[in-house]
Amino acid sequence: MNFTKLFAAQKAYEEAITYTGPDKFKKKILALLVEVGESANERPSIFKFWSKGKKGSAQKTAEKYAEIYDKPVVEIEEDLFLEELVDIFSFILSQGLELNISGKDIAPPIIDQIFEDAVDLYLLFSQRVLNLYTSYKQEELQRLNKSMYLVEHPSPLDSFNQLLGTFFALVLVLDYDLTQLEEAYYKKNAINVKRQDQGY
Repeated sequence: MNFTKLFAAQKAYEEAITYTGPDKFKKKILALLVEVGESANERPSIFKFWSKGKKGSAQKTAEKYAEIYDKPVVEIEEDLFLEELVDIFSFILSQGLELNISGKDIAPPIIDQIFEDAVDLYLLFSQRVLNLYTSYKQEELQRLNKSMYLVEHPSPLDSFNQLLGTFFALVLVLDYDLTQLEEAYYKKNAINVKRQDQGY
């Protein structure tokens, strides 16, 4: 993956977004966690051990509307699960931009087999998202000389690379490859840029 090019594509999309509030980073963190939940909802068999239903939330919504309006059910053909993974990836790149990380800084660790399934990796990934936020806040406290609040924590760059490595492991465990992810990212990014141009 060419992260210089990926960051440039993400930056081009975000240039149309004018929000600059001081809470922007933490709002992006929350949005990233929401996307994690949305992706799991598109593949309920990963975690819904109590349910026999294996349809994603988008297909269930389509069926509900068909029933309400007495219309035929529309089968959703797109790979909405991959699209949700792309949304997660977009927010990861967005966080990298917030932290001024460049393509040459990217060195995600290889996650080994101790995390053996998607549930393990979803939980680890969520923890890594929160670690990234904590690293960011620790750096902010250092800038303000509030050393009494500091605890030992990896740098934002290290936290970012750990987050990225865990995400890549999750993508692979979910039977996608990184080329599919990258291609789907550029396709969705073009749609996102168009939406911003239209005042989305």
